[in-house]
Amino acid sequence: MNHLRSRLNNSLVFTILVKMKTKISKTKERKWGVPGGTISVEEFKAGIKAAEKGPFTTLEQLKKSVEEWKKSQNL
Repeated sequence: MNHLRSRLNNSLVFTILVKMKTKISKTKERKWGVPGGTISVEEFKAGIKAAEKGPFTTLEQLKKSVEEWKKSQNL
């Protein structure tokens, strides 16, 4: 049971991260996660401030997305 829960959590986290990455890549041309790539402290701080401004997903929206994902995975 714990293995299944862990697998679901990992899949959910991956799905959320993919969605976040998509939003980030649409707004920024520079890819921060590329090995060997560097950014300045100023770029990093600006990116954090931009992320803090939103948009954010409400808990209800997140729950709906999780349920849709579960249905698509036949879980």
